[in-house]
Amino acid sequence: MTAIFLVVIAVTCDDPIKDDPSKIADGVYIGTFIRTPAWMRSDSANVTITFNDNSWTGQSDRINFPVLGEGTYKIENELMFFTNLIEVSPGVDTTLILSGRFQFTKNKTQLEIYRYYFGWGFEMSDEDRYILVKK
Repeated sequence: MTAIFLVVIAVTCDDPIKDDPSKIADGVYIGTFIRTPAWMRSDSANVTITFNDNSWTGQSDRINFPVLGEGTYKIENELMFFTNLIEVSPGVDTTLILSGRFQFTKNKTQLEIYRYYFGWGFEMSDEDRYILVKK
């Protein structure tokens, strides 16, 4: 009986962030957002993103860098697609909104969400990257 109990504990304690490739484990993730333009210095902000089911909410320590809010996400073909319900003021850089298609990688301790634009992954592309750790 004890051996069966230990096996059940080991199976249920596996890290869900790695187990299901179509889901991000629910919880609070803290880390850094980095924007790296091809021809300029990179800039960064501290961010917190909470995932719950297929919903998310986010905050940054900088105003509108990046533009976080709340919305939903889905994972298809190893890509994350974000919707964002935030209403932005005129003059806000809409490329900073967490919305649209992103690539991602995850392991037991870290989640990286990133996209390339104005070059699509080539050497001189601009890049937005979220490097997050689950609390």
